[in-house]
Amino acid sequence: MPIRRFLWVLLTGLCGFNTVAAQSKYHVSLIDTETGLAQSTVYSMAKDTQGFVWFGTAQSLSRFDGSQVKNYDPQGLIPQSRMVRAIVEDKNTDLWLGLGHCLVRFDRKAAQFIPVKIRTKANIDFLRGWPLAIKGTTIWCISLITKEVFSYDYQTRQKVVFLTKIPFLIDNDNFFNGSFYDQRAALWLHLTEGVMRFDLNTYQTQHFFSRNSRNVAGLPMAFHSVSLQKDTAVLANNRITIALPIKGDGQVSTTKKLGVFNAAPNSIVTLPNAYYDFMRDFGDGLIWIRRSFGVFKLNPLLPKFQKVTQATHGTFNNEASVRSMISLNDSIVRIGNSFNYWYNRRTKTIQKAPPTHALSAAIGRLAAPPSGGQTGLAGAAWVATTRKGLAFYDVQKNTLAYFPNADTLKSENRFANILFKVVEISPNALLVSSESGLFVFRKKTRTYHRIPYFGTQMGRYPFQDRTGRLYISNDNLHVGRLKDTAWVLEKKLPQSHRFRNGFEDTLNHVVWGATTDGAKMINPKDWSVRRWTTQDGLNDHYIYDVLVDKQGKVWMSTNRGISRLDLKTKKIDNFKLSDGLQSLEFNSNTAHIAPDGEFFFGGVRGFNHFYPDEVQFNTKIPTPILTDFKIRENSTPLPRQTTKNAPFSLEATQNSFSLDYSAIDYFSNGQNSYQYRLLGLDSSWVNVGNQTTARFGQVPAGDYTFEVKAANSDGVWNPTPARLHLTVLPQPWETLWFRAAMLLLLGAGAYGFYRYRLFTIRQRQLSELAVMVKTQESERMRFAQDLHDGLGANLSAIKLVLGLIESPQDRPFKEKSEALLNESLDDLRRLIHAMSPRSLERLGLAKAIQEMGIIMQQTSHIAVEITAEDFPEQLSQDYQINLFRIAQELFQNAIKHAHATRITLTLRRLPQSLQLHYTDNGRGFDPAQLSTKGNGLANLQTRTELLQGTCSIASTPNEGTQVTVEVPF
Repeated sequence: MPIRRFLWVLLTGLCGFNTVAAQSKYHVSLIDTETGLAQSTVYSMAKDTQGFVWFGTAQSLSRFDGSQVKNYDPQGLIPQSRMVRAIVEDKNTDLWLGLGHCLVRFDRKAAQFIPVKIRTKANIDFLRGWPLAIKGTTIWCISLITKEVFSYDYQTRQKVVFLTKIPFLIDNDNFFNGSFYDQRAALWLHLTEGVMRFDLNTYQTQHFFSRNSRNVAGLPMAFHSVSLQKDTAVLANNRITIALPIKGDGQVSTTKKLGVFNAAPNSIVTLPNAYYDFMRDFGDGLIWIRRSFGVFKLNPLLPKFQKVTQATHGTFNNEASVRSMISLNDSIVRIGNSFNYWYNRRTKTIQKAPPTHALSAAIGRLAAPPSGGQTGLAGAAWVATTRKGLAFYDVQKNTLAYFPNADTLKSENRFANILFKVVEISPNALLVSSESGLFVFRKKTRTYHRIPYFGTQMGRYPFQDRTGRLYISNDNLHVGRLKDTAWVLEKKLPQSHRFRNGFEDTLNHVVWGATTDGAKMINPKDWSVRRWTTQDGLNDHYIYDVLVDKQGKVWMSTNRGISRLDLKTKKIDNFKLSDGLQSLEFNSNTAHIAPDGEFFFGGVRGFNHFYPDEVQFNTKIPTPILTDFKIRENSTPLPRQTTKNAPFSLEATQNSFSLDYSAIDYFSNGQNSYQYRLLGLDSSWVNVGNQTTARFGQVPAGDYTFEVKAANSDGVWNPTPARLHLTVLPQPWETLWFRAAMLLLLGAGAYGFYRYRLFTIRQRQLSELAVMVKTQESERMRFAQDLHDGLGANLSAIKLVLGLIESPQDRPFKEKSEALLNESLDDLRRLIHAMSPRSLERLGLAKAIQEMGIIMQQTSHIAVEITAEDFPEQLSQDYQINLFRIAQELFQNAIKHAHATRITLTLRRLPQSLQLHYTDNGRGFDPAQLSTKGNGLANLQTRTELLQGTCSIASTPNEGTQVTVEVPF
């Protein structure tokens, strides 16, 4: 390039750059170890696709979301180095780092550092390089150790070297090399002499300020700083800073020397037209500037109010509670408290009033100038002091003359020189409000005259509108005019309408009154009153002062900050400490409008000043994120630490947990608000202010979705929440199979109880039957014994008597009587045997039944066949008596009901039981009609049950009967 053209481009570029470098205002905040960084010196910086800003320090990789810093420590992964010198992001959102001089992947899901190793001729070693750019799966790197430019494909794990023997600048003091990727197509390499541009598409190189034959522009020169500033490569050394367009067309320009940025945190700065070392602009309006003690974040969204307090201005270090304010001229605002201060609006400085100034000792409020406006003191002013009464200040002569109320000896006037306010009601008269009442002060005669209408009542802060109408509050709100000292009443409003001080709103044609129960908006046309309170959205109902801006918006200082009311939309904006307030509490009658329209509000810790038109609102929508998941206060990795949906399963014992969340928001300075809910447990949103942890205890088993929303510093909510799907697994006793098993067990238990109940009832019945049978047998034995001992003995005696008869004529009678007697003895014997078979004990069951069969066969002429197959001879009494009675009952039924002619009875001994099998050839019966046949067969069932056996009856009419009794043995 010809020298003339180079100089022309240089000069035009310089002018152009200085013009482009807008002197915008920024709010300064510092990110350092106090903010949460592991180490304050930052060597690399990047912003990922999710919005996080990442810092590489000498000890960690740090993630910043606008309010919180999370540090990830490599923990000696690379020998003798934890310094992160480069950061780039791949398509999987994982980060590739230059850790020390090695290439390392940071797996964000696992929060794990994974070094890249490659096989060399000697062994497997770390891949030496810093990542500058990623295209697809290819990472473009530089290596200050091997002096290479190479690519590495992280899928194929292949390294390809493109440039070698590159003389990279190595700054051993600052560990810095300014090489960067221009986000288009080229790497800009910081060399020991000049810079080189390497095109990643064509693999062509260009040199700037170098001796290389491919040098495009500039004389050979070394630069200690190379950085990317928007579309410009900025090269700087101790002598010059050069702006080089990244298009690489050879056009260069110079600017001022590289600036060194330094500002107090939370200050407002105007960025000069200068470049800064290690300055980053990620395209969102924020500027990031690195220093050795941290990173400055320059936010174009300024605090809404500027403040003057003891903390911001060291000279303002006495009593900071402001009681009055008024502009002395276009630059100086007089601040009144226990002392007088001059605040210079041009230099933003404050100092005590000079001792030589006449107003330095005047503690009190200044009256408005004769014009009635608030444009500063035109040449003279009346001062309402709180101790010495009324005074006159001559601006030109810098003198102060006092005119006390002389009539203070009277008891009703003894506090007449303790003044609250002075109002000029005419060119020749002032209305003076004092502790002893209201007076008219005549300027010419310098005399005071009490207003009889108000007597000694205090009208502490009288207010006059532009028509001359006065508003005076004491017991009521009195509206009227003064003619000399005579009060001409126009309207007397009730006590609920009175106010402490007022402001005439000429745009909305109303009068505003500041009161302790809201802001009163009075319409003089019909004297209607609209009260604005916390129900309308004010942050507090205690109003100190009211001012109205040029747009008709109403500004109020309250006991909880400053509020702004838009009468058109009825919307109220409440401002807080983070907006720059001196404190949340203000003072009455300290509101002031400077000559150029700047608003002032005084409070207990200083004052605020601002231009209403310049108040900016934050419209940037924050992105809510989940930052941590804790189970019983122990951190558990999230499925993916992003805003994406992901399932998360918890064991039943992990149903007490907490979630930490934040917002990606670099404009709110951490002043975010949050609300969350756990769908499935409660669908209502929980507003938690700036709290960043949600805790849940003993959550029942089920599927849930945790949602959290974030709002910026001005309450603008992001309608899209961050979500995390949760599944709390049930306890074993809460599972379906367990419930089914419990239901089955309950059913089995109920059935078992039912069976047990039946068993107990049956046992009781059997016991009762046993008692009954035993009783019956006992009665039978007793009756049989009585028959044997009584009737049997008598019959035997009769037979003996009959044997003594020997007369021949009585022989027929004797024979006949003996026959009847023998028959009766046989019947009696059978009856006794039936009732008490004595042969059971003597013969056993089988033989006793056989004997009963023989008797039955002899007496009833029925063929009876009784057989015993391996039947035991001796049985217990219960078995013998009951089985005998069963056989006896069967025989009786055969005689009485069946009319059988043949009976077969078989006694068998089975492996585990005894069996009695009975058949006859009688007329049979229908078993369905069994209950109607009497108690005979029912007795069979009863005695069988007493032996815990079974009885089966098979019978068909006219075909006989079969009965099988089987009892356990």
